[in-house]
Amino acid sequence: MTIKARFVTAIVDRGPMEKSPVTVFKHELPVLRAIHGEDNVIAIGEAKDSKPVTVRLADEYARLGGRYGERKEGEPFVEYVFGRYDTGRFEDACRKIYGKKGKKSPAGPADTDGNGNLTVAELKARLDELGVEIPADAKKQALVDLLGAVEG
Repeated sequence: MTIKARFVTAIVDRGPMEKSPVTVFKHELPVLRAIHGEDNVIAIGEAKDSKPVTVRLADEYARLGGRYGERKEGEPFVEYVFGRYDTGRFEDACRKIYGKKGKKSPAGPADTDGNGNLTVAELKARLDELGVEIPADAKKQALVDLLGAVEG
């Protein structure tokens, strides 16, 4: 199976002196969060000037395994997050993130659970209720991404 994957920009907090912007596929964010901690990876929004890329899921799963390596316990991070490829959890996660067959949902590409129907004020209020730090310059899409990541 293939999907149309989209790039996002995120900030990875690697310690007190290093906050690095990264551009990764949106489905990589859970792996980065497993490596660096939930609170240390903040999605800012879709990457500037990027276009969707068609990727074969089996190849992408293998690429993530090679790129992010293993946990101390010897289990690949991609397997820790999504399970073994043959369980179908990686495919399910990608379908949830990008929509079935790579099509956008009516509310927009990141609206996997209906949060895109909320106003910016409502999104900020909900994130505040959950204790999530909101970047001052965050756009609506970034708020939707944050809420989706927090509420799963």
